[in-house]
Amino acid sequence: MCHYGHARGCGLAAILRDILNLLTSEVAEKSNSLIYELSQALEIFRDVSTEISSFSYCADKVAQFKMKKHELAEQVEHVRSLHEVIRMNYRPQTVEEQKLNSKLTDTWDMFQHFLKASAEFLSSHLSSMSGSLEQSFQACYKEAEDLIVACSSTRYQDPSQDLTLTLRDLGSLHRKVCSVLSKLREFSHSRQVLLGKVRISCLFCVLSLHVHNFSGLTCGHSPRATTLSTSFHFLRAHVL
Repeated sequence: MCHYGHARGCGLAAILRDILNLLTSEVAEKSNSLIYELSQALEIFRDVSTEISSFSYCADKVAQFKMKKHELAEQVEHVRSLHEVIRMNYRPQTVEEQKLNSKLTDTWDMFQHFLKASAEFLSSHLSSMSGSLEQSFQACYKEAEDLIVACSSTRYQDPSQDLTLTLRDLGSLHRKVCSVLSKLREFSHSRQVLLGKVRISCLFCVLSLHVHNFSGLTCGHSPRATTLSTSFHFLRAHVL
């Protein structure tokens, strides 16, 4: 009977150790995961500037984390409750657990502070940034239209033109068009974030396809350039 009671006691002790190990492992895992996510957000909030891409990126992230703040607060509180369970039922926190808990608390406090500060910064600069964004977008779009006019030039249909020079010029135009399209995509995304204007990513995909076709242009294959030009005008009618 004594042997049976001793075995039960050993078995119970082993179960309690397993539960403690499970709790401490979950606390460490959740704490490190939260610290990493909050630290990533802090880097974004601290780096916000009045440069368009940085401003719109931060605005997007601030909106996301505002929606997620309650969920994050619950996760932080859950970790704290696990610490309390361990303290009340098993043992005091170790030095390493105290450091990790303090780091989580400090990171959470900084996250809340910088989330609020970033939101205030974005709000105070939104009007001026929106105007600057529109100007940049229009200028970039005008540049794209000028490029399309250039690549639709009738000289690319003239078989008497030097083929090597023609292909070199078309290659240069192709690189410029790709660069402008990249900027237009960025500006389109920023307009969606800051102004709520709908992105037309499907049209950008169509344009990208035409740019790909344009890269294979040879002298006398002007219809592709014409199609690209038509697509830009279609884009303009739907985006401006």
